[in-house]
Amino acid sequence: MSKFQKRIAKNAKKSPMQCLVVGDGFSMLEEILEMFDTVFVLESTTDKKTKNLITRKNIESTFDLLNVTTIFVDLNKLDLIEKLSPLISRNSPDIFIEGDEVIPRTVNANQFLYKIGYNALYKLGWCHQWSRI
Repeated sequence: MSKFQKRIAKNAKKSPMQCLVVGDGFSMLEEILEMFDTVFVLESTTDKKTKNLITRKNIESTFDLLNVTTIFVDLNKLDLIEKLSPLISRNSPDIFIEGDEVIPRTVNANQFLYKIGYNALYKLGWCHQWSRI
């Protein structure tokens, strides 16, 4: 188990089942694929083929995912967090955002997450975690 996998497993509030990766998973997609039963990717540049990797073409196709426990978001895809609100509101997944520094309050994604009851809890070195409290 890599250092990345240990930190995610230790800090995640729910046991890993399914996750949604928005972007390229901060170049840690291999480790993410090992941790979760099913990994859905949205707006990714990866062309990797594995049995537990499913590519979603648009945001609306993610709204019917019932067992998503974790969402990984690249910094350049922060604008999509608000558009994922049906999924986030229903499942209350842990959200890991690329970069150790918490996104500033001036960013719309930050304001949206605070508004729906999420707080930035941990800095994990290469990402930071948001969870509903």
